[in-house]
Amino acid sequence: MIGNHQYVIVQRTLPPDSGMGKIVTEGTPVLEDGVWKQSWNISYKPLEEHKKEIKEVLADLRYRKEIAGVTVSGIQFATDRESQTKYIAIAVDLSQADPNNYSIKWKDMNGNFHTLNGFEMFAAINAVRTHIQDCYNKEAEYIALIDAAQTSESLAAIDITENWP
Repeated sequence: MIGNHQYVIVQRTLPPDSGMGKIVTEGTPVLEDGVWKQSWNISYKPLEEHKKEIKEVLADLRYRKEIAGVTVSGIQFATDRESQTKYIAIAVDLSQADPNNYSIKWKDMNGNFHTLNGFEMFAAINAVRTHIQDCYNKEAEYIALIDAAQTSESLAAIDITENWP
């Protein structure tokens, strides 16, 4: 005791994971089993701010899934934005060609070349388009759940990492 003040040794504890939408602040020490321990207070950000934060993370996650690529007939096709543009050009070219007589050398995501006919290339383009649309559809589903959440607790219960194409 120093003067009128009593001092005790407080055992440090790690703060809990703040996670998305949470605010962690240091609390008042608590006495547990004869030992003073540091405590933590957890509160939630305002609901609309929390929703905005989750939607930003969701958009980034959708983009990473979108550009991850797809496999068609054992060939890995890139789905990044640059490759998507190339597929559009090939689709236009294919629309004016006989798919039976169409041939293209295509480099897969592993750096290997494949000779594809018009039907094979069209199937790949369609798979890429479907994959990308599925990613946007999944993002839209999650946005609907986020928008419908009425509390920070219900918002925190939404796991945006599940069930992606």
